[in-house]
Amino acid sequence: MVRRWFTWERLILWVAGLHLVFLGLWLVSRVALGAGEGDWVFLRDMGRRFLDGDWDGIYLTDHDGYYWRFPPYGLYPAAVLALLPQTAAYWVKAAVEAAATVIGFLLLKAVLPGMRNVGAALFVVIGSAAFATNVYAGQNAGTLLVLTALGLWAAERHSRTAGFAAWGLLALKPNIGIGFGLLALVRRRSREIGAIAGVALLVVATSLPLWRLWDDFVRSVFRAEEIREGYAAAKQVTLLGFLDGTVVPTDWAIAVWAVLALGLTAVAVRVWVSGVPFVRKAGSAVLLVIAANPYLSFYDALLLAVPGLVWWGTSGSYRSRRVWGVIGGCLAVVWFDQHVSLSYLQVVDVAEPHLFATDLAPFSLVGPAVAVWLVLEMIDARSTAARSNAAAVSAGRSARRAG
Repeated sequence: MVRRWFTWERLILWVAGLHLVFLGLWLVSRVALGAGEGDWVFLRDMGRRFLDGDWDGIYLTDHDGYYWRFPPYGLYPAAVLALLPQTAAYWVKAAVEAAATVIGFLLLKAVLPGMRNVGAALFVVIGSAAFATNVYAGQNAGTLLVLTALGLWAAERHSRTAGFAAWGLLALKPNIGIGFGLLALVRRRSREIGAIAGVALLVVATSLPLWRLWDDFVRSVFRAEEIREGYAAAKQVTLLGFLDGTVVPTDWAIAVWAVLALGLTAVAVRVWVSGVPFVRKAGSAVLLVIAANPYLSFYDALLLAVPGLVWWGTSGSYRSRRVWGVIGGCLAVVWFDQHVSLSYLQVVDVAEPHLFATDLAPFSLVGPAVAVWLVLEMIDARSTAARSNAAAVSAGRSARRAG
């Protein structure tokens, strides 16, 4: 009787529902208290500086704990926010991010006909801690998600070249787009490489009038480690963030991360050259950029909706049901870990900062869980290739006997 009442699916849906209520209360607080705080305020302030011609200090400057880390062309959308009144700017930003997430989901659904329980899957995505944080803070993860999903939709419904052209738009956040650039290089198809590189260069070309900001941007890239140290390890969803939150010394953490990042890149390449469906190869590109990145924040984990929905919608393509199930466990670790971290970081720590003597969330488990997930994708891809080779050998033997 107990088994019938308790299932993991019910638990996940209950947590997602409660979190949506939590997000609703957050948004109500925005109305009651005014939309005067959050990452979007910093984005809007940078847009205002840009419009006012006050370009000195946009980069390499601590703006009350925030650093401008986007390329110069990232100032264009920030300038749009600056043109709106403050409260309106927040609600427009929140609405755009929520809509982008839902549209991204629908694009993925369109190329995953095997997806079951579509309503529940959407509920899990919008009930995630990453979605809630992205909407509340006014960040850009929803926009990145819809661009990633658009590329996958174009690749499946039109052509691979069209898909890579769409992924060229991820130059808006180069440390995300680089994963698909590597995928194009591994595939060694000149049209696909030209498409993603050409669109990325067009995006960069829009910032030619801002040429003098590029020097500041490049210098900020070389100071990335110094800037990254100002962010709590618990809010970073990468392997490096995980290592920073453990007892590993900083210098050792960077060395270990570099080795692991190279290893994960090799793992991803094995998936990309295998015979698994293209949607799984694209999902593996997302897994690589999440785990191996030097820095990604809490809300960026929303991008895991791409490989997560691919995993759910292509279950029949996995050679091993055990591997498929363990990947589901990795996804559950990511999902629940973020909920626990958000509950502590955004509720307990803010409301009662001295309630506990030690930090309950010193690091995020997202990075290592995603790394394991990527390795499991490679294991299944290798078994799929072995099965295909065995089938080809068997067919060859049959043909020789018939001859």
